[in-house]
Amino acid sequence: MAGTEEITMLLVEDNPDEEFLTRRVLKKFPALSRIDVVKDGVEALRYLTVAENRVPPRFVLLDLKLPRVDGVDVLREMRKREETRDIPVVVLTSSDHERDMEACGKLGAAHFLQKPLDAGRMSEVLNRLGIPARSA
Repeated sequence: MAGTEEITMLLVEDNPDEEFLTRRVLKKFPALSRIDVVKDGVEALRYLTVAENRVPPRFVLLDLKLPRVDGVDVLREMRKREETRDIPVVVLTSSDHERDMEACGKLGAAHFLQKPLDAGRMSEVLNRLGIPARSA
């Protein structure tokens, strides 16, 4: 479609298998023109800091359990910074610890998705973010 918005998203995921599965689910969303991937919280914060050289991501899929800096701390830092404060964050977790979800909720996480990802649930969340799935 001519004139459609290019949508970039950031996936913060350290597990290659989870990254593969997530990319597979995201293929149903042709509006996602670019999926950038970083492997830990330090890389995520660096990516978001250097964003002045590129269009910032439309949203972030953020794993909670990350090396070096965990997902809660990444989200906390994003909310402190003016340039990243309003970027929607969808938290990916294999944890069912209420404390983690409560902390992320207080920090303004847009949605939570349980791993392994469910394509139907992902569709619901991305549709709420204004990103339509491919028609069946």
